[in-house]
Amino acid sequence: MLLEGCKASREAAPGPNAAPGSNSAAAPVLSSTPDRNQVAVLETTSGKIVFEFLPDIAPLHTVAFQNMFRSGFFDGTIFHRVIPKQAVQGGGPMSKDDYPFDDGMVPETLRRIPAEFSTKVKHARGVVAAAHLDGDVDSATSQFFIETKSNPMWDGKYTIFGRVIEGMEIVDQMVNAPLRTAPKLLDRPADPVRITKAYLAPRDSIGSTKP
Repeated sequence: MLLEGCKASREAAPGPNAAPGSNSAAAPVLSSTPDRNQVAVLETTSGKIVFEFLPDIAPLHTVAFQNMFRSGFFDGTIFHRVIPKQAVQGGGPMSKDDYPFDDGMVPETLRRIPAEFSTKVKHARGVVAAAHLDGDVDSATSQFFIETKSNPMWDGKYTIFGRVIEGMEIVDQMVNAPLRTAPKLLDRPADPVRITKAYLAPRDSIGSTKP
């Protein structure tokens, strides 16, 4: 149910693509190991959402998503999909413009992340998990969803890699907000929440709250 859309041929680079000698900021230093002391901060047009990573459960997803946060990959994207009273979905690099029909598509150039299923965690309120292409659990890229209720039917089908520790009230607002009514846009928010800036922060700098 929570799937990334059809493949797209348009390329979306996960970070700055400055020409040599330009005044653009230097490329971020990426990592090959998960950092359990870093949390994800999403500054949005509706407020701040913070989630912790679960590197013991999903180390490959933790590394991949932490590197995307380091590179500014999610800046300007929107939460483009809502499953009412269940989950909100975002992370699509093609959602930065005003054309809504390709928001859930997957650029061919994005690296796929193999599934990391675990019986230790369940799909519950506050869980952050990776979307994937229909029929291919090893095709997760950058899209993720945040759940607002328990969804046991998704256990063993989508990789859980994080848990919200701040800002669930913003997710609750999104999951209950009005949707568009045009054909092929029925799961799109009428007024989508945009991620203005996404970055990593030290875990001890963030207060923890129950989702």
